[in-house]
Amino acid sequence: MLTGPMLPLRWLGPTIRRDGRWHIPRTPPTPPSKFAVLLVTTGINQVWKLSAHAAVSAGSAGVLINVFGPALLVVVPVVALVAWSRVRLRDHTTSQVLAGAAVGVLVAVPTFLVLS
Repeated sequence: MLTGPMLPLRWLGPTIRRDGRWHIPRTPPTPPSKFAVLLVTTGINQVWKLSAHAAVSAGSAGVLINVFGPALLVVVPVVALVAWSRVRLRDHTTSQVLAGAAVGVLVAVPTFLVLS
């Protein structure tokens, strides 16, 4: 959600450098992490309803802040808006949204750190 327009072009795929050698980019910061978050969230949702929207937005924000530093703390209000909207629309309770956000960060950031 947060990462699409923010991904640098170097993550779009292999490119040829000016010296003629191939450059294979490193893994983008969030897609494997998003998959892990959704996998865990889906498992928990079999027992108790979590907000996948809050989980993915909080997990993406956590990874982006980890990669690009404190300058991207500006995305935290976006996570808060996503969480607020889920409660406001009555799709989730406050506890479901907070638990989803916590799961998102606690799964996405370690997954990213292990895979990078």
